[in-house]
Amino acid sequence: MNKKEREFKEKVKNYIKKREAEERFPSLQGLLLELDLSEAEIIELAESKEIKRELNMLKLCREDWLLNKLLCEGKNASGIGHILKLEEEGVIIKEPKSRGKVLHIITHGLGEGAEL
Repeated sequence: MNKKEREFKEKVKNYIKKREAEERFPSLQGLLLELDLSEAEIIELAESKEIKRELNMLKLCREDWLLNKLLCEGKNASGIGHILKLEEEGVIIKEPKSRGKVLHIITHGLGEGAEL
């Protein structure tokens, strides 16, 4: 494990501990915000076997959190059950989707005083 991978592992552990202390869901999105990373950056980082392993550990923490909420508290059972079933919840990292065609609306020349 190289220095970058060790540092990432430590940051993930700290993020999980912080979320546990706050009793908050340890989401991948929250991790990206915490580490100031974009989706494209995490995709690139996940090429490393060790970093991918840490992201999978984060996924297990999320699943554990959800199962405990479902089984121990019994609140929002249908919502939590749905989240657990979602294929893309967790660390299924995919390339960001292309925006495809973009429509540009030009407002110049609409007439005096025209506003959108």
